[in-house]
Amino acid sequence: MVVAATGLSVIFGVFFSFGVFLDPLISEFGWSSALTSFVFSAYSLSYSLGAIVIGRLADRYGVRSTIALGGVLITMALVLSSRADAIWELYLTFGVMGGVGAAAFWIPPTKAVIERFESSASVNMAVSVVAVGTGAGTLLISPVAGFFIIEYGWRVCYLLFALISAAISLFGVLVIKSPRRGDGSVSAATQTGQHLSAAIRTRNFWSLFGMYVLGCGIARYTVLVYIAVYALAAGFPLQAGALCVGLIGGGSILGRLGSGLLSRALRDNLIVLVSFVLQGVSSIAVVLSVNIWLVYGSAFVFGIGYGAYVPQFPLLTMKSFGMKSYGLVYGAISSGLGFGALVGPPVLGGLLSSATGSFFLTFVLSGAFSLAAAAMALLIRIQN
Repeated sequence: MVVAATGLSVIFGVFFSFGVFLDPLISEFGWSSALTSFVFSAYSLSYSLGAIVIGRLADRYGVRSTIALGGVLITMALVLSSRADAIWELYLTFGVMGGVGAAAFWIPPTKAVIERFESSASVNMAVSVVAVGTGAGTLLISPVAGFFIIEYGWRVCYLLFALISAAISLFGVLVIKSPRRGDGSVSAATQTGQHLSAAIRTRNFWSLFGMYVLGCGIARYTVLVYIAVYALAAGFPLQAGALCVGLIGGGSILGRLGSGLLSRALRDNLIVLVSFVLQGVSSIAVVLSVNIWLVYGSAFVFGIGYGAYVPQFPLLTMKSFGMKSYGLVYGAISSGLGFGALVGPPVLGGLLSSATGSFFLTFVLSGAFSLAAAAMALLIRIQN
């Protein structure tokens, strides 16, 4: 189950490599940077709002059917994206369809894994391993995207990704399922917890939601989308920009595994705090770097920070609110990602860089938002 769930999270690399596609799309169609980057914002908002629906479906109908739905949506989204000739088509395909489909590749699998390991001391590491797939996908898919775009074009690249997504989706549907109630594989704790109506009245809910808005939707996504464009603007080739995105993915693998190990010594919210500090400092370091090797190093450290907090969000949700309505509650918390993404890539990235003629403020403000998210981690309290 853990292997299959990890495989599903690899597909996030397809969406997180959008920054590699940004310049080719602008070059072919002549769209503005802000207008084009809003494709990723549409994906993020659709993921976030779709996460609420997907989470509810997973709670009610089980994880297998929701994963199957996600696989169909993502495969169709990528096939149709490869045929797009207008910006609104990418908003609907890559953005809306892809975003809702991607929600089914994270919330239901983590729900199944937490239900399976919730009573075990290894639950933190199990979720961390699942989260490794996102980093591995970003590490592997971004350079592959750069190569295929140069050799065959971005349309062929999306068709390739559609085939990969379909194959991984089928594997996940066949392997992942929720443990059956009453067969001894589900602890009593997984059947208790707060409904969303109670969760939204707590400080923990709004702290987690706020970190998703500031640290993920605004800060993380701005850097993910624009670091490749920044490398191109600095005079480096497309492959250098793609490598920056890949190094973020590589660093995030280390961060995810490290957070699983650190969870035995540190509280989850302290891991999140340190993670956002690393993400913020490295964001600023990108534009202060005097050569490409320092940019590579900053990208890798950024990945460590971003990777370390990813598995902590589902774990903090489970520890704060239980598993009874986990899908719906975590989906609602995740919706903060989309609201932040409405500000991050299109405004902080596209409009601000166009207005100032550089990416300096884009990356510095992204770092500031990450540090604000780090401060919010101090507000979270978990009762032992």
